[in-house]
Formats: sequence, structure tokens, C-alpha cells
Amino acid sequence: MPPLPESRFPSDNLPSSVDAFELMQMTLFDLPEIKRRRWRSARNAANKRNGRLLLAGGIILDQRDRILLIHRATPSLQQWETPGGKVNPGESPEEAAVREIREELGVVARVTGDLGAHDIDTTHFSFRYALFEMKVTQGTPTVIETETFDEIRFFAGHELIQFIPKLSPNAANYLRLQIRGRVRKVPLNNSNE
Repeated sequence: MPPLPESRFPSDNLPSSVDAFELMQMTLFDLPEIKRRRWRSARNAANKRNGRLLLAGGIILDQRDRILLIHRATPSLQQWETPGGKVNPGESPEEAAVREIREELGVVARVTGDLGAHDIDTTHFSFRYALFEMKVTQGTPTVIETETFDEIRFFAGHELIQFIPKLSPNAANYLRLQIRGRVRKVPLNNSNE
């Protein structure tokens, strides 16, 4: 049997205390399974959503390929999540993602890739999350909605593995797909600025 890879995150070096078997146990078995039959474009997320709440947001990576997450700290919910939120009536998922990034992080961003629409069921609700890769074009990310969020941070892949119980369902789903090498990105050329 060939040796297991140390990490599926090319820019990461796992701490020496984590071996490949431990990584596999922490990732493949501890993350909830998200039902997804075929790849669905984030741009078309509003189609056939069967009553699911429609959300949109973005993955922002820094120069070292670390992912930006924002920490929700409300009395009812404490979790690290991708910036994003509800898609308003008459708004496309892409427009909602750009707006939510501006409202939550105080930056102008453009969509650079479509990472798909993901159906996620939790104990309390079901939603479809339209996920885009985004690039900050103006400003520095900071917490704007201080009544809801208290921190932002860039995480390397191996750091996220340690935060699995503290990740939102969408962030955990993205991590699961990343670990399994199943993140599919369709490049987009529009600016949304």
C-alpha cells in the first residue's frame, strides 16, 4: 500500500506531531457528509432549490493560499464561517456575495471563480450556499458588523482541521471538499466592482 500524503493543501506543511493516518481520521470521519449529486454552478443556485434558504458568499485567499474566515459571536451561535449571507429578492447569488463581503469586511471584492452551489441540511434548517472565489480589489478586511462578528483571520489548511468543531456547515463542507481534492472552480472574468 502506498504511503498516504501528508497533506492535500499544497501550501501547508503539517505540524510534525500529525501523521497521515491521524490527518485522515480527523478529516474524513469527523466532517458531516453533505449530499451533492452533481456539480451545480453558484451562479445558477436559485434554480430548483426546493424551498431551501439561498445564501451566497466568498472564499478569499491571501498570498500564501490561506483562507479568510470570520468569527460569528452571537449569544446563539459561535462559529468560524466564510463571509456571506442571504440573497435578497431580485439579486443574483454573485451580486449577493459581493455585497455581503463589502458589508461584513468593508472591502470591495470581485468574483474570480464559481466554486459551486452546495445543499446543506442542519438540525435547524436547510440551505443552498452559492460559493465564489473572490479577490479583494480595494481595502483591507476588517470586522464591520461588530454586533455579529468579533474577529477575522486567515487559516492554513492544517489549522482548519484543528477547528472542525468550530466551523460553520459551509466552511466545514469547503474543507471536506478541499481535503478530498473535490473543489471544482470555474474561472470567471467579470469584475463586479
